[in-house]
Amino acid sequence: MKKTIRLTESDLTRIVKKVIKEQRQTNPTPEQEKKFKVASDKCLASNPLIAEYMKMDNMPGMIGNVLWMTVAPDFMLTDKQKEIKRQYESYKKCMENIVNNISKM
Repeated sequence: MKKTIRLTESDLTRIVKKVIKEQRQTNPTPEQEKKFKVASDKCLASNPLIAEYMKMDNMPGMIGNVLWMTVAPDFMLTDKQKEIKRQYESYKKCMENIVNNISKM
């Protein structure tokens, strides 16, 4: 059964403004996307082992390995794994800062 709903001009204006506001909150602007790309590239440049891992074909396996390294005690890790763990924590903090800064724009 179809219903006809009558809207006043002010109702329609309010609805359109609300939709536009919600879209702004969920969709990054091109400027925000560009800043995010530049900043995330800097994070990767300062953490070359993480950048190397991200180029691997087996992304799910890579994520599992890195996450395991972050929770494993240091005595269980090789020197390279310890460095990956350190770089991952650094990369994670860097990315969190980027997201926080961009979302304040």
